[in-house]
Amino acid sequence: MYSLVRRLITFLTALAFIVSILLIWTGEIHLFASYKADSDTVNNLLYILSTIVATTGAIAGISIAMVFITLQTSARRQYARTLITLYSTPSTIVVVVSFIATILTGIYQLVRLALIVKSHDYRSVDIEVALGMFSMVFLVPLLMSQVENINPYLLAEKLCHSITPRSIRRYGLVSVSKSTGASGFRYALLTFGLYHPSHDPLGPIHEIIMGAVESKDRLQLTRLIRILLKRIAHYCGVLYTRTAQDPHDSAGKGLVNRAYMILMRPARGVTQVLITLHLLHYVVRRSHNLRKEWGDLDNVRQHFVVNLTGLIRSLNNRHGSECCIDLCLFAILHICLGYADVPRFGRIEALADLFLVASELIEKGKPQQARLAVKILAFLVRNTQQLPRQYRIQSLRQLSIELRSEYARSISVIRASSKWRPGDRTVDPWYE
Repeated sequence: MYSLVRRLITFLTALAFIVSILLIWTGEIHLFASYKADSDTVNNLLYILSTIVATTGAIAGISIAMVFITLQTSARRQYARTLITLYSTPSTIVVVVSFIATILTGIYQLVRLALIVKSHDYRSVDIEVALGMFSMVFLVPLLMSQVENINPYLLAEKLCHSITPRSIRRYGLVSVSKSTGASGFRYALLTFGLYHPSHDPLGPIHEIIMGAVESKDRLQLTRLIRILLKRIAHYCGVLYTRTAQDPHDSAGKGLVNRAYMILMRPARGVTQVLITLHLLHYVVRRSHNLRKEWGDLDNVRQHFVVNLTGLIRSLNNRHGSECCIDLCLFAILHICLGYADVPRFGRIEALADLFLVASELIEKGKPQQARLAVKILAFLVRNTQQLPRQYRIQSLRQLSIELRSEYARSISVIRASSKWRPGDRTVDPWYE
């Protein structure tokens, strides 16, 4: 929302500037009033133009210095990917261009001051005054942009805008195409390549996430991962908040969700799967790497599970998101398998909520995804200690008879064959 307000202010200011220039050029408005005596007009023009040039130059120098300082403090010193992205933001470019235009046109007006007074055509002076005024107004979005650069969450949301289908296709890590299979798509991770034709679009936000990793701030890392997952929800046309919400507290959210889904159109199916797989691959690898960086902390796993179950709930509100839900479920599976030998932590288990998610998938007409969720839960019960008996008993009661039967059938299959896993290489991109 903050970034949207900043962009709106920039757009409205630019629009107002263009309209004012058109009105000045057509003679509808006049900003400069001349004197009867040309000598007084020359003195007045000399004072106005020199003041505009000097003031704009001073403010431009201060503003550019402020931008450099805030950008240098917001990025990690050993990497430049964040800086490259932030220096090319529209707010910075617009302000710098407006300052340069104001100074150059002001100098040009001072040089031809005598000709202006002789012709009594002061439209160019009016344009210079308008340039100076709107250059000052453009400082508002620039200051808002610097506040974004200081706040890690606002900065992460800004950097996520560079994650687009085009940039992901250029990077070449994910291959997605339509197929006649059950999911409707054929996808794969091209992790065997040594070289990629462009920079990873997740590079800038990765630096912000690594800042939280280095400071060992678990809550900040959780919110940053959630902001990253919002990009999936954006292209799928569903609402996904920056902070985790209680799934049982739905008062007032139904209307907001419906309004958002009406206003936001989802991207094409191939694009949704492309974005989802690329970002989830990063999330799965990030969760596994945290074991090396932070040690064996089971609550880290549970935070990742909470974020992904919340994303599944959001995707469940939109028809056509079945393949993305499958990928989220497989991501939960592999994140949990990465912590299979870590002792479980806490009185609450995040995985238990996946039983309730399975029931919600059935209610929304996604039985295949509900069965997959139950199969994954059964597999984790047999291969990890993350769902003790006391968490399973009450959760199983919430399932329908059909899902309970699927759960029992999966448990029997696993007992008969220890090599059985939910899914295969065609649907599980992390299958080994």
